[in-house]
Amino acid sequence: MRRTHCPEPRGARTCARAGGASLVELVIVMVITGILAAAVGYFGSPIRSYVDTAARAELTDAADTALRRITRDLRLALPNSVRVKQSGSVYWIEFLLLRTAGRYLAGSDGNTADDTCPADGGGAPDALFFGGADTCFKSLGKLDATVAVNDFVVLHNLAPGTSGADAYASGAVTGGNKSKVTAFDTSEATRDRITIEILTFPLESPSGRFYVIEGPVTYGCDPAAGRVYRFWGYDIAATQPQPPMSPAVTPPAGAGSTFAMLVNKVTDCSITYDQLLVAQTAGLVTLQLTLTTQNAAGQNESVNLYHTVHVSNVP
Repeated sequence: MRRTHCPEPRGARTCARAGGASLVELVIVMVITGILAAAVGYFGSPIRSYVDTAARAELTDAADTALRRITRDLRLALPNSVRVKQSGSVYWIEFLLLRTAGRYLAGSDGNTADDTCPADGGGAPDALFFGGADTCFKSLGKLDATVAVNDFVVLHNLAPGTSGADAYASGAVTGGNKSKVTAFDTSEATRDRITIEILTFPLESPSGRFYVIEGPVTYGCDPAAGRVYRFWGYDIAATQPQPPMSPAVTPPAGAGSTFAMLVNKVTDCSITYDQLLVAQTAGLVTLQLTLTTQNAAGQNESVNLYHTVHVSNVP
């Protein structure tokens, strides 16, 4: 019990009041506390709601940006080069990334003055020859991008595993339906000259089209790591690589192999690839991505995005 010393001159009533708060004072304190609590709740709830809404918007934007980046790359995939692997909840999608494409000169143009490619195997100079090995050809018209040394020229690529028409089959070297670029000349006004390692292409393109690829790209999604990674600069391989992402990231083999994180906070994902049954000239990649974070109340907030990508498979 609280004791209060009261000097003799003071009265009993005055001494009693000096020993504690009165009922009126307690009521006033309670009223003020209630007003303050109501004010905090009134103004704090919209703030929490705003913070949670901003967090959800940021999460959605991150997932959408990641899917759009994958989509942009997939639209530049070499026809029939998309392949998908799954191990538990982990997915990998790989494809060969195009640098450019064009049509090749298939026969003599009647002008011998500008012939700079040899008539390999007895074919017309500057034309791509299919009756034997060739090392040089010219494009019909100018290409829309600069071809780099060590890129690959690919012709008539079909589904992985197709003999003579699988760009993955020969790995990181010339063979099958692809040959490594050794030189690129843009000096002519209307054509470009591409010099390649010697190769006999097994199949001619029905549309006279060739593709130039800069190399493979893999996107990996691992919910255990909570991230999606992009891998590039590694060697082409007949078997699809499955680079680990948890507990540590290890890119596929290759002197220039590297990787970058595309998005984090990933709690679920799936990737599927289906060839459409219209002469198998198209494919459909389906991407699903779930990102999760905690709101101001410590509860999990998730966004789930679903995206489909049409892939051209016309060789």
